[in-house]
Amino acid sequence: MKKIYVSVLAAAFTVMAGFAQENLQKEITLPKDFVPVVKKAAKKSSLPRVLKPVRGSEKSEINYTDWAEPTAVSVEIPTMLPYGYRTGHRFSNQRGYLYAGAGTQLNMVGSLGYRLVDAETFKLDAWAQHNSTWNGKNSSENFADDVKQKFCDNVVGLDAEKTFANGTLNLGAKVHFDRFNYYAQPLVDGPLSNPWWDEDQNFLDMSFGGSWSGKVNVSRFHDVSYEVGVNYNYAGYKNGFNISDPTRYDGFDGAKEHYFQANVGAKYGIEANSSIGMNVKLDALKHSHHEITDPALTIADKVNDNATMVTLSPFYTYFGQNVLARLGVNVNFSFGDGTAFRLAPNVHLAYEFTPGVSLYVNAEGGKRFNTLSSVAALNRYLDPNGRYRNTFVPLDAEAGFKVGPFSGLTVKALVGYGIFKDNLEHITGTWDASTRLMNWDCKGMKASAQVDYKLRSIAELNLGFTYAPQDDKFEYGKSYSGYMLGLDRAKMVANADLSLYLFKGFTISAGLEYRAKRHYVESIHSDTDVPLFYVDDLSDVMNLHAGASYRFDKFLTIWVKGTNLLNKQWDILYSQGAQKMSFMGGIGLVF
Repeated sequence: MKKIYVSVLAAAFTVMAGFAQENLQKEITLPKDFVPVVKKAAKKSSLPRVLKPVRGSEKSEINYTDWAEPTAVSVEIPTMLPYGYRTGHRFSNQRGYLYAGAGTQLNMVGSLGYRLVDAETFKLDAWAQHNSTWNGKNSSENFADDVKQKFCDNVVGLDAEKTFANGTLNLGAKVHFDRFNYYAQPLVDGPLSNPWWDEDQNFLDMSFGGSWSGKVNVSRFHDVSYEVGVNYNYAGYKNGFNISDPTRYDGFDGAKEHYFQANVGAKYGIEANSSIGMNVKLDALKHSHHEITDPALTIADKVNDNATMVTLSPFYTYFGQNVLARLGVNVNFSFGDGTAFRLAPNVHLAYEFTPGVSLYVNAEGGKRFNTLSSVAALNRYLDPNGRYRNTFVPLDAEAGFKVGPFSGLTVKALVGYGIFKDNLEHITGTWDASTRLMNWDCKGMKASAQVDYKLRSIAELNLGFTYAPQDDKFEYGKSYSGYMLGLDRAKMVANADLSLYLFKGFTISAGLEYRAKRHYVESIHSDTDVPLFYVDDLSDVMNLHAGASYRFDKFLTIWVKGTNLLNKQWDILYSQGAQKMSFMGGIGLVF
């Protein structure tokens, strides 16, 4: 059953999904019929997330995760990270699933879903997720604070699909509510060390959307596939805060947004192995926040900020005997939002030398809206008054190859280079206690390698490494040199994961996540109008995690897992200490 992400429908409803290599998480295969297939590898954890450019060729489908079929245990505790939600579900051959767990520091996770209607031409799914911690100890190396980390994050959703003779209708709705405290903020002198010692923040994020897809025969040998869709998203913080005294929020509302998106796409088959198409997308954003406007720094006036963008994405696709070429461009027309005209590539090439050996080249780009929803997904503790410029990516290119699988072994490698305008960078300020993002230009290269090995049904090993050199300077008005692997500016990221299937129903998993040469940027008051910045180090992340699960029958599984088993201390971002050694256990049930 095809689903829609109602929360990120920005690039939804395009007719032909582009395939993009995302840090070796996707691979391109050319099967015997030479129709490329994109497979996305399971991502064990992210710390923190990486902002990717908008692709005009994206098609938003719910790729349901396989955790509803609880045969294997995930090897991370989601509550260790600032944001740990999965955004999809899979309804197995059973109609419902339940996943629940609890552990140390009062960490709790849960997921529940049920297919209310499961007819051949109509399906209706309801689902919910919970993720919380109630007694999280802030282990920050940079900020000594006894305030406990607390958040209660909940999402409920409803998805429907109706198949007609001439097309398919998809509808979706999602409500996300996050209540949390500001358990960590930069350490500064005086009373500004923490803006809300006793105040909780509420973040509300709601989405509603739908799409219609179909096909029209225009001749005996040719047809036109098309898809149209719309989506509405509301997001807002309950509380803003007074920049003159961050210990008070003075009743100021936080930032709020209304975001509307619409998309129309079509593809026409020229010959049996080639086609042309066009996707047209509309983004319209209405943002409001409060700014201090009087000399006494006590009054905050409401400020409205609107932006509109139209994106045209024409493309040509060719399927050869062992080659795939997709040639396209993303053309952005902006209204009330900076440069009026932007142009970026949308090119994908893949060539299979021999079965099991392939090479690909991607060159992508485009403009994305940095909405409250997308920023909150990166880190919940950012400035609730925030309004950020939108990011334009002139180029995000990479070339890679894949060898395998041969006898269970697959090897992949890539090199890439990216240029980002008004990219979101994490900044820590000494003038107040807020943690915020700033827009900054950056450019840089990356190189990655991954080795996957599967020994029949006994064991599976995954090894990955990414290197992206980072500059140790951050100067006002100059581009930052470095391909961003995350808001922590890690230079090296590595992971190793091993799963052992010892006997029927019993699985043991272990892994190590390593992030090295991480940095943060701090801005400093100066007597001039030119801000001063300096770059300092964050300690490396060395996260050893392990888990085990036992499946009693086709319905019930019990599981246990532990994270940060070496009890290391590090900041996810500056002042935001990760939980130290943590354990969790629970059940998985399908019904």
